[in-house]
Amino acid sequence: MLIQQCINAYLPLVTGTTGVKMTTVTSVVQQFVAGLKSRHEETRSTSARELKQYVSTDLKEFLPDDVSTFMDEFNHHILEMVSSQDTAEKKGGILAIGNFCQVVHHHHHHHFL
Repeated sequence: MLIQQCINAYLPLVTGTTGVKMTTVTSVVQQFVAGLKSRHEETRSTSARELKQYVSTDLKEFLPDDVSTFMDEFNHHILEMVSSQDTAEKKGGILAIGNFCQVVHHHHHHHFL
């Protein structure tokens, strides 16, 4: 629920112009998910930081439909991770949610200043 609220708050803020192929979106999502699912804490943390950077910079250049595709696919993986019996996957899902929320909070904070 929280991730969906963050996503819903973020999507209207995106006004990109770059079309991205579906395979590229899927590949990028899979890279982040693999890192977030890692059993190594440092790998999870690095992937979470890179995801935050990607969402706050690169993703803004995508067309709204591509952003929606990315977020839908990523949301599906996050749901799987936080529902997993594997503790590392749960932690990765929680890190992803936290980073999405930070991006939304940061953008709203600077948007209103």
